[in-house]
Amino acid sequence: MRAGRLDRLITIQRKTASQSDTGEPQDTWTTVGELRRPASMAPVSGAERFNLPQVTALEQIEFRIHYSDDVSALSPQD
Repeated sequence: MRAGRLDRLITIQRKTASQSDTGEPQDTWTTVGELRRPASMAPVSGAERFNLPQVTALEQIEFRIHYSDDVSALSPQD
């Protein structure tokens, strides 16, 4: 598979749940690997809805990168 034009530099991060000093849950992001990676971006889907009193947008995009051992354990949640 060809990755296409790798015209972006991305940093891959993983979301982890932790607790603040007061005990409240909070999400933190940890960088996976040390390098910024060349990637191509393609839109997958998008939607826009009107929820009173605001407009809500949702967009799903896909990044393609070259395979390497340090990203072999990635999941869609990363």
